[in-house]
Amino acid sequence: MASRRISTHNAFTLIEVLIVMALIVIVAGFGLIVSMQSYQNYSFRSERDALVAALQEARSQSIENMCFGSCTGGKPHGVHLGLHQYVIFQGETYATRDAAVDEIIAANYFALSTTSPSFTDVVFSRVAATTTPNPSGVATISLVDTAGSDSSVISVNPEGQITWTH
Repeated sequence: MASRRISTHNAFTLIEVLIVMALIVIVAGFGLIVSMQSYQNYSFRSERDALVAALQEARSQSIENMCFGSCTGGKPHGVHLGLHQYVIFQGETYATRDAAVDEIIAANYFALSTTSPSFTDVVFSRVAATTTPNPSGVATISLVDTAGSDSSVISVNPEGQITWTH
């Protein structure tokens, strides 16, 4: 009687391994693209929120008639839109401020523009808000990311009310 050999192979072929690896690469690539988009959206919203928070802080300090350092009585407070930073300052203007009490917030904005005529300061007094050099009217700050997919408009009206979109 002849013995029969039954062979069983429990291995993957090269084609099967390559197909599984290709699927893993495709899923990982898709996940990377989605996570990068989410990170960019998060960064943009964080930047907008930092600017709005700086404006609200200056407004709050003015309304509460706060005075830091060697001054007596309340003073106006404002936000200076500087190069890669926002400066919350105390004083009538950024140029005449008390620099010892400045609060500097790093800014990583993508593209920042203001209404015409262009301004760099928003100053709040106890009952009003002004911009330098445009002392009346609504101050509008536009924040746009580099890809142009996200944008936000922050407005400060003459009474100091702060609103924003997106």
